[in-house]
Amino acid sequence: FGSSRIFLLEASLCFVPHPLLPQQPTNMAATPAQQIIGEQMDVETPAPKQVQMMTEGQHSAAIDSSSSHPAASKDSEALFSKLLCWQCSIGEPLGQAICGEHGFCFCCEMQSECGLGGKSGCLKCTATEELFPPEARCGFFSKWFCIKCGLISPLDKPFLVVAKKTIA
Repeated sequence: FGSSRIFLLEASLCFVPHPLLPQQPTNMAATPAQQIIGEQMDVETPAPKQVQMMTEGQHSAAIDSSSSHPAASKDSEALFSKLLCWQCSIGEPLGQAICGEHGFCFCCEMQSECGLGGKSGCLKCTATEELFPPEARCGFFSKWFCIKCGLISPLDKPFLVVAKKTIA
């Protein structure tokens, strides 16, 4: 058993033909040739489809602070001023909301107002609160007679306004 292993090893190293062993190639440095199998030719497969990278997404941290509630100060009102995240203005003293608040932060919102929105222009006071799926919204607005103030996102431009004049 041991001598047959040695013989096989010697035969493969010395390229001695032996009737029980497969024939060894005579030229080891020859390049492989293209083989034809039946009618088909041996061809290379096409390269795999290349992976394409997607464009990088745009990141933003913008938080919406806009409000259409009558308690929210508007840049069209008298003496509108703003410093980063605080804004204020002078609005009408009476109207739909004499006093009121509007606040929202990601998944909750609250509104309250007391004004002349009742039947035949009479006094009406309402308050509501609501929960909802999170949104990128955050702000708080308050009105007391003619003074309106609001806490908004500091990323909203302009950053500095004094008496309706934009400084920065």
